[in-house]
Amino acid sequence: MRIDVLALDGVFDLGLAAILDTLQTANELIEAGGLRVAPFRTRVVSVRRRVTTAQGLRVATLPASGRPPDCIVVPALGVKMPGPL
Repeated sequence: MRIDVLALDGVFDLGLAAILDTLQTANELIEAGGLRVAPFRTRVVSVRRRVTTAQGLRVATLPASGRPPDCIVVPALGVKMPGPL
């Protein structure tokens, strides 16, 4: 399954990391268990070449173009107040 993780400026750091870690762990368990299941193919995509997370980390991204993925996951932004949302 092809999964694009759409990262936007201000993305919640833990949200982005949790999604990527969960899919990577699933791939490792698929391999370790010798399951006949295709691994998750993930990409971090954006409309920019890189995004800055809510905590100021810079993340390189790929363009959100080409063949459409099977699924798109959008992590939450790292803001909590109505104004910035």
